[in-house]
Amino acid sequence: MITGYNITNFDLPYLLNRAEALKLQQFPYLGRVKGSRSTMRDTTFSSKAYGTRESKAISTCALGRHQVGMQKLT
Repeated sequence: MITGYNITNFDLPYLLNRAEALKLQQFPYLGRVKGSRSTMRDTTFSSKAYGTRESKAISTCALGRHQVGMQKLT
């Protein structure tokens, strides 16, 4: 389990981008499945009640790790 306050929209994207800038080729393998690289993509949620929310999706959830963000979206 990976947990943090704003891990999905700040911590993990920052770490993945920083590792790419530093050319750390082994870092993006955050999951438990050997050889499966973690990826990041932009997502958008829209509803009448909450409006439009933009966020990031990190693929570590499908690879044997569960990420829990503690930030309440308002």
